[in-house]
Amino acid sequence: MKNLSTARISHLLDYDPLLLLNLRRLPGRVSVRGASALLNFEPVAIRTLIALRLLKPLGNPRSNEHKYFSSRTLLRLSDDEKWLDEATKALMKHWANKNARRGTSRAPANVIAVFSSKSRRPE
Repeated sequence: MKNLSTARISHLLDYDPLLLLNLRRLPGRVSVRGASALLNFEPVAIRTLIALRLLKPLGNPRSNEHKYFSSRTLLRLSDDEKWLDEATKALMKHWANKNARRGTSRAPANVIAVFSSKSRRPE
């Protein structure tokens, strides 16, 4: 990695979470993808946590701008079981509400009935 430019390294860190997690020293700030790697949430979940005000990006970016987070803050949050529980419950509630508004569930009832009847053993 000696010959790579800083911009190229930053780009690699965004797209390769293992590279980010294997650094001896984390960068001071990370993008949404870096935050998702450090907190073990999907990138879409990071955006939802921002919207739910459970995660605050650095500065005051507009909704369509790139968001960056303090690595130190993310590591502190990843060690906080109470925050992780609250964030996970908020995401579950968010997706349940979104699915309810859409009027669909994860699997149609007839698919669930077919799989449950096939999994039963004859007695």
